[in-house]
Amino acid sequence: ALLDEYGDPISGRIETWTGQLGSGHDASNDCDGWTDATDTSKARVGMPKRTSGQFSSSAAFGCATERRLYCFGVGNEVATSPVTPAAPTRRIFMAQTAVSPAGLAAFDQQCQDEHDAAFPADTTSTFKALVAVAGSSALSRFSTTEASISRHDGVIVAPDLASFAAASLDAHVNYRLDNNDSSNRIWLGADSPGAVATAGEDCMGWASSSDSLVGWAGLSYSLDETFDWQLRACDSANYVTLCLEDI
Repeated sequence: ALLDEYGDPISGRIETWTGQLGSGHDASNDCDGWTDATDTSKARVGMPKRTSGQFSSSAAFGCATERRLYCFGVGNEVATSPVTPAAPTRRIFMAQTAVSPAGLAAFDQQCQDEHDAAFPADTTSTFKALVAVAGSSALSRFSTTEASISRHDGVIVAPDLASFAAASLDAHVNYRLDNNDSSNRIWLGADSPGAVATAGEDCMGWASSSDSLVGWAGLSYSLDETFDWQLRACDSANYVTLCLEDI
């Protein structure tokens, strides 16, 4: 959860003044050196619930509106170690190659192929696409074995299936097996892994890439909108799937 200076949770859409580009370099938009509080000047803002550049640079806005600041502590450097996911855990990754809807089997095969290419010595793990079809949820395609959800780099996305089903995430899912955290939009079919898909919102069972049909999509780089973003035409380019381990 995001916390303010008093340790209280912050909810809703949040934007912060940064004056930075997505690369972390200075931008030319900085409210005239943070001295002009009018809309005559603009400054770059970031979104703390997003990653892959948008954490520091999402857009530029006029300077008359009050926005929050990022506050980072200094002078207290402590070595830390990553938390190892407790066994059992289901691994999740974002597919590397964007594909048009061509059937569930094609989505599933892509997930398995990408895993097998990255881990050729692992011949037993099974991965499928985390997508829902009308009348069922995305998680209904997987076993009900209780487990945490974690990325291949060890970062825990959700502590248990219930949290994941409700889209209560502790980390972003835009991690690919080539160690790239690209900001992709993802096909989903419903607004959470545990939600039942509505007819007409799954690109005809993910079998059609027609521009007259729509599918529910999410933003892999946004904690708020990982699953709950918007409907998109099924011929939309550069969309990928999330791949989840079936244990």
